[in-house]
Amino acid sequence: MSQEILNSAIMQIRAKALEAYGIIKDTYRQPSKEGDADKIAALSLKLAQLEGGMLTLQQYAPEIIAAVDAELAAEKAEALNPPQDVEDLSSDEQSADSDSTISEEQLADRSATFRKSTGTRRRKSKKKSTDE
Repeated sequence: MSQEILNSAIMQIRAKALEAYGIIKDTYRQPSKEGDADKIAALSLKLAQLEGGMLTLQQYAPEIIAAVDAELAAEKAEALNPPQDVEDLSSDEQSADSDSTISEEQLADRSATFRKSTGTRRRKSKKKSTDE
């Protein structure tokens, strides 16, 4: 989408707001009749809504444009530098990734921070001599 589309949307909203304003003026200019107040009230609500939409779109248009430009730049950079596949990892790294889950007991033995967070003390492990 280009910036012209956003500008076109802003101009369309402005045109509709000017139309509602003009109808309010014409209604006021004519001799009063039953229902004029309701008509002016409805048109003024429509005018306020259109003006709010126009101002909001004008306010956010630069951010919309910048965000889309950043996304497009990221897509281009990704296309030029594709990410490495998992197949590029050595078999040692792949096996280490698959064995990376540890039990809560192992975590309590290894991590002082985990022990502090759970309020447990480190157990004296009899397996240390057999593990080494």
